[in-house]
Amino acid sequence: MLLYDVSLMSFANKIYGTHSSVARLATCLNSKSKQIDPHSFLLKNKDIIL
Repeated sequence: MLLYDVSLMSFANKIYGTHSSVARLATCLNSKSKQIDPHSFLLKNKDIIL
């Protein structure tokens, strides 16, 4: 199941996730993908109403 999740995530251009090993591995497998940490994203843009 873990390998399926990593391989599926590696096709994405943007990966939203914390600094977990699954998200980092998926980002490493696809050089075009970018990992985005939602916690730091929300702290930078705290004026945005969700």
